[in-house]
Amino acid sequence: MTALGCSEVVPRLESHLRGDCSPELILLIDEHLARCPACRRRLAHLKQLSSMIAAWRPSRPPRQLRTEIAEAVSDQLAQAAATAWAERTRLSLRFPAMSAWQRFATWLVIAALVFLGAAIAYRIFFV
Repeated sequence: MTALGCSEVVPRLESHLRGDCSPELILLIDEHLARCPACRRRLAHLKQLSSMIAAWRPSRPPRQLRTEIAEAVSDQLAQAAATAWAERTRLSLRFPAMSAWQRFATWLVIAALVFLGAAIAYRIFFV
């Protein structure tokens, strides 16, 4: 096997640190690390970074900050809801132009559906 250079070792240092390399590759990387101080420093930095990430625990923000964020978000949500409701109300007041016969036919269909629903409910619950 040939010795590895820095350009071949550096991309594999993370895998070496995790133990994901083959035994032959581990030996080659270890040989390179024994004679290359720059790659040893990189490996030491990776180990330090890994331990820092493993030790990191997210902290909770202070109660006052959480309250301020909740108030700001709720104000924005309330404003957005009010805007959406106003837009919906404004749009729902625009009825399409219907003739008297079309309105009569619409109410007739609605009445028929209500009667049909009542008949089905009567049949289900009382017969």
